[in-house]
Amino acid sequence: MTRNVPSGLLVEQDGVPVPMGTPANAWMTKERSPFFLASAPVSALDDAKRLVQSRGGEYAAGDKEDIFNNMTLNDQESWRVGWKGKVEMCINLLKRHNPGQQVTALAIAGGPACDWERGELRNVFCRSHPELVLKQLGDIEDLQLWLDKYHPASPGNDMGEDAFEATAAEEDERLCKVCLERPKSSRALVPCGHICLCDECIVEMQAIDAHFACPICRTNVKSIVIVRDVR
Repeated sequence: MTRNVPSGLLVEQDGVPVPMGTPANAWMTKERSPFFLASAPVSALDDAKRLVQSRGGEYAAGDKEDIFNNMTLNDQESWRVGWKGKVEMCINLLKRHNPGQQVTALAIAGGPACDWERGELRNVFCRSHPELVLKQLGDIEDLQLWLDKYHPASPGNDMGEDAFEATAAEEDERLCKVCLERPKSSRALVPCGHICLCDECIVEMQAIDAHFACPICRTNVKSIVIVRDVR
């Protein structure tokens, strides 16, 4: 007979963290459980976020561009409160949309901040949410292996290393070369012909200098034209 055990006491079955006392391979009878990236070092964060999202996962970890971190990075205590809020919100959303299913929090090893986050996940969140289990990973390669084994890419959406890098490159190519946030507009710089800026950055750069230099080739801009698709 399976005994009830305190939430947060976990063992691994074939690499999957499950509550102690779970019958062997019981997790295999369920659909793929929801998961999210809860902690990762800054150096691996962008790649980890893209990988997790490409396999249908969510993320609560955020870099300096995240609105929570952007507002609280200089205040360690506020940053910790913000991170806890993001994790709690992510867990609750996944539980709501996946009732009765196990939710896996992924934590990639890093420095002292990652150690603190991992401790909070294990000692606070896993105990207050019986559905939550913690999967600890050594680095981005461990994350890739875990995703390949338990959340493989669907046919026609292979996000292996080559495809992953290609997708990241395509995303970078789509963005404005100045702000790196907004998509490029359909406006070409004359005479060089480069289409590399969003509408907002064009306005801002023209306000500074009507003949600003193209951010790609440094040619001074004489005019700007709208390029239309004539297909």
